[in-house]
Amino acid sequence: MLDRTTEEARNAVDIARQFATAHGTGIVDDAHLLIGCCRTRDSLAARVLLGCGHDPSEVCARAEARAAALPKSPASTGQLPLTPSAKRMLELALEECTALGHARCGTHHLLLGLLRSESPLGENLRRSGLERAEARRVADVVQRSAGDSAAAPEHTERRESPAASARPAWPAPRGIAGRVESLAHASACLRGNPAGEACERELLVYLPPHYDGTRRFPVAFLLASFTSHARDFLETHPWRRGVIAELDRQIVNGTCEPLIVALPDAWTRFGGSQYVDSGYLGPFARYVGEELVALVDREFATLAGRRAVVGKSSGGFGALHLALRYPGVFPVVASISGDCDFEACFGGELYACLRGLVPFGGDPARFLADFEARPELEGDRHAVLNVLAMSACYSPNPSSPLGFDLPMDARTGARIESVWRRWLAFDPLYACERHVETLRKLELLHLECGLRDEYHLQWGLRKLADKLRALGVAFDHEEHQGSHRGISQRYQLVLPKLARVLAARRG
Repeated sequence: MLDRTTEEARNAVDIARQFATAHGTGIVDDAHLLIGCCRTRDSLAARVLLGCGHDPSEVCARAEARAAALPKSPASTGQLPLTPSAKRMLELALEECTALGHARCGTHHLLLGLLRSESPLGENLRRSGLERAEARRVADVVQRSAGDSAAAPEHTERRESPAASARPAWPAPRGIAGRVESLAHASACLRGNPAGEACERELLVYLPPHYDGTRRFPVAFLLASFTSHARDFLETHPWRRGVIAELDRQIVNGTCEPLIVALPDAWTRFGGSQYVDSGYLGPFARYVGEELVALVDREFATLAGRRAVVGKSSGGFGALHLALRYPGVFPVVASISGDCDFEACFGGELYACLRGLVPFGGDPARFLADFEARPELEGDRHAVLNVLAMSACYSPNPSSPLGFDLPMDARTGARIESVWRRWLAFDPLYACERHVETLRKLELLHLECGLRDEYHLQWGLRKLADKLRALGVAFDHEEHQGSHRGISQRYQLVLPKLARVLAARRG
């Protein structure tokens, strides 16, 4: 069978064998195969689970619990044998792959095979609400989104995906009237970045009800925050309604003007890109402000010049940064709790970062290796990742061992002023002084923050507001009783506001 599988599926089988060996079971069960599918980074099986409203980590935990209950056996000197349930899972996976018309069997087909099987684990998945028919539909969408990398035989030459491949419908939040489409594409400007970040990306695009390609709509670029992904806006869990689902509801009931929403994938291994051009991670400002703007305008019926950019936290910072970087491209801007006054929001984080590096001998490289194996953010780990990520964005140095410079001394915490000045060049509190005319020409600049923000952004925003008034820049400044987290409901107020401005066409 393995000659018909993708590299990802073979990696999953290898992980299954390693897990079984490490736990002394002496055999590979279907639970081990499911663990391999879920533990393979960003696997197609994990994407199917997410698209069906199931958390891959929870599914993996259930599989691990089952695997742990298997009887132990003496270590084998050869390759571990497969149990009948594991063999059946593989057989059914091949049948699913063939039935769907896919060329090669991947982890998503393994998941479908398990859902068809009569094993206790397969029954457990079905009882948890994972329906085979829905999983098959999502698996087909995921396959088409993945393109050649999931389907092409390994001996064929890999082809770069076209600028805009076929647009499958993405598994959308339940009950929405609009739809979500996926544009798989290869970014020319991200290709070859020193950090090795992927140039093949996926752009998810929400299309409002009644979109048929003839009527034109304005566009909002919605930017994910640090450690969040664009897919998070498409919350599909049946008990929760995400940002896109709420926006769709508002459009249907007439409280928001209809608009297209583009959800850029600016993810990096550090948890984000700040939407800036980095000499290490790659030019993510160019990617969004040039490539994706052109891609959306080319592929969808958009209104010329009617474009907004909005985000929260790092996404809010990115929204303001892109508006300043590309005058006239984003005439409508909203920053929700966006990074501002770096001294206030990052000053304490630098010391928390050093504290978090103590278990790793003060070595960021050792932390990153550990984080790769265990991507958890408890305690000071969040501060460590935060500072390393911001350094990769604001003070890249591809010639250094890390690929970037830290703004503080690793032993004393003393600020390295030459590096810190590079950070401050991105701080909106100072960047605004270099872009006064661009700011004055914006149709709307919406700035807001919660009064209980844990990163002190409310105070930085007040400083920015004072400076903008002195510079003669018009803006809206709102404060609310929220903190930094758990404020996604603010989008329900901000997006309709942006849509109203976008709907008023300028002559």
